[in-house]
Amino acid sequence: MLIVMRKFENWCGLPNIHGAIDKTHITIFKPFEPFIRDYYYHKSGGYRVVTQTMVDCYKQFIDSFIDSFGLVNDL
Repeated sequence: MLIVMRKFENWCGLPNIHGAIDKTHITIFKPFEPFIRDYYYHKSGGYRVVTQTMVDCYKQFIDSFIDSFGLVNDL
């Protein structure tokens, strides 16, 4: 962990960091199933999933999570 933290500090100048997390929206085609498509509809229009990913100081994936927005009525 200390090696990774030192590498991050040298790389971006931020101390005590051992991972970086970012998320993005990925546009998908409208699902065919009527009961499923409501889970992927985004309130600004279109169908999307969200991915959140963590990388280490070597820019390698540590973890990745993909999910839908939930039901349209939940927004």
